[in-house]
Amino acid sequence: MRTAILFAAFGTTQPEPLEDFEGFLKRAQEVLRGVGVFSSFVSPTVQRHHGMEGLLTTFGRIYDAGYTRVVVQPLLIVPGAVYTAVLNFCAALTTLRDIRGNPLFAEMLFGRALLGTPEDQKAVVAAFTPLVAPHLKDRGTAIVFVGHGSREGESAYREFDRLVTRAFGPQSGVVVLEGSPNLAELLPRLRKIAQRVILWPLMFFTGHHFKKDIAEGCGSLRERLEEEGFTVEVLPRGLLQEETFVRMLWERVEELLTHAGTGH
Repeated sequence: MRTAILFAAFGTTQPEPLEDFEGFLKRAQEVLRGVGVFSSFVSPTVQRHHGMEGLLTTFGRIYDAGYTRVVVQPLLIVPGAVYTAVLNFCAALTTLRDIRGNPLFAEMLFGRALLGTPEDQKAVVAAFTPLVAPHLKDRGTAIVFVGHGSREGESAYREFDRLVTRAFGPQSGVVVLEGSPNLAELLPRLRKIAQRVILWPLMFFTGHHFKKDIAEGCGSLRERLEEEGFTVEVLPRGLLQEETFVRMLWERVEELLTHAGTGH
C-alpha cells in the first residue's frame, strides 16, 4: 500500500513565510523517503490569492498518483474550528467509493495540532525553554507568546499559558489576537514586573496577522504595549523557522508513519 503524507495549513498570503513553507516541504521530501509529500492551504482566501488548488483537488492528485493510505499532519497550533473542519473533511473522504465500490483511500490517519494534548503542550514548553532562557536573564523582560486565537481552542491556549507561566515565571504569558486569553488579562501582571516585552509568535507562519496585528499595524500589540510605556521587541520568526519545531513535526509524522506500518 503506497503512503502519502499531506501537510495541511491555514496558509499565508505573504511571500516570505511561503518560502519557508516551500523549504520545509523540500526537506520533508528528503527526510521522508519512499512517501509521497503533498501540501494544501485550507483558507479559501489564501488559495485565491496564490491561485492554489484546494484540499479536495489535492486529494484528487493523491488518488490519481496511486496512493491509498494518507497521513494528514495539520500545521495548526490548537485543535480549534479549522482543525475540526479539516478533520471532518478528511473523515468524509474515507466514505467515498470508486465505480467498483472500493474505498478511494484504504486508510487515513490524522495528526495532532501542535498543542493537541497535555503531553504535547509540555513538550512544546520544553522545546521553547533553551530558546527563551537567554531572554529571561533580565528580570525586567517579559516573554509574551502570541497566537491567532480560537474559541474552540481557548482551553488549549489557557492551559499552555499556565504551563508557560509555571516554567518561565510570572514575566511570561500567552495572548491571542482573537478571543482569550487576551492582552487586557495579562497587562496588570506586566505592569508590575516588566519594562521590556518580547512578542514571540506562536504561529507556523509570520504572515498577514503577524504584520498587521502584532508588529506594525494601527492598534497592533506592539503599538498598544508601547502606549503603556513598554519597550517592545517583536521576533519575526514563525515556528517553521525554528529547527526545534521542525524536528517536532518530523517526530509527529514518524509516529503516524510507524502506526501506518511504512517502516519509518
